[in-house]
Amino acid sequence: VFHYVPEFYLYKKLTDEKYQKVPLIKTLTVDKNIFIGIWLINEPLEILHYASDVDLQVEEEAIKHHQKKREFLASRLLLKQMCLKLGVSSGTIIKTAHGKPYFNESNCHFSISHTEKYAICAISFEKTVGIDIETVQDKFLTIAPKFLTPEEMYIANNQIEPICLRWCIKEAAYKWNGEKGLSFKDEILIAHDAKTLSLKGTHLNIFIDKADEKHPWALVY
Repeated sequence: VFHYVPEFYLYKKLTDEKYQKVPLIKTLTVDKNIFIGIWLINEPLEILHYASDVDLQVEEEAIKHHQKKREFLASRLLLKQMCLKLGVSSGTIIKTAHGKPYFNESNCHFSISHTEKYAICAISFEKTVGIDIETVQDKFLTIAPKFLTPEEMYIANNQIEPICLRWCIKEAAYKWNGEKGLSFKDEILIAHDAKTLSLKGTHLNIFIDKADEKHPWALVY
């Protein structure tokens, strides 16, 4: 059982009931050794900033948009909390030349994603993982032909929810791959049942779920 570190809430608004809600709302295990954490981003930026390490605050300062700052800090705090509970010595997050993040002091694999409402992360001791969460929006109907094959378009049947979910899957696969320039439409091909996919000939598993009705997420491993 995971519990949020209460020291993170040492803040002048601690007596305000809405800031005492546990933000780590759900954890689950996929395929025995992949651990998922979902965080409801309920806190104002000030609390998230207060709870963060100095290195996170430095990165946050480079982000201009207020909401994006909140999402960034919440996702990194979630990752830190999950690592703490799993006994992972995470160290510093650094990035490959293609921008894929990894721990400099651990062979543990991880992936993170966030929306305006939720942060999510996946941690695995054995397998490379990619995860993505999205908000169901009309824009996915517009851009669907750019990232779905004709067969995938037919299966989605011009419905916004399955189209958004397939974007989640392909984005998660892109993160799993960790290299720039991958074609969502031509190189990430989702099976009819959306349980597996082919990425440039490599077959991968898919796990899908929802944080709520408007926020589907997908794990690729």
